[in-house]
Amino acid sequence: MSSLKNIMIKAKNGDSEAIEEIIEKFKPLIIKKSIIYGHFDEDCYQECVLSVIKSIKKFEVF
Repeated sequence: MSSLKNIMIKAKNGDSEAIEEIIEKFKPLIIKKSIIYGHFDEDCYQECVLSVIKSIKKFEVF
């Protein structure tokens, strides 16, 4: 398994498998933030995933 830094570099370069791996790593947090008033909100989940994808491009890896 690769480090998050290596995965992030691959994702920033457009590697779709790396993007999927990042989403999987953060899936528990995304699900947690998608539960509103005790119910899972699919639209919120999708928006969170899109936000993660958009953030990958903006994230600076050192």
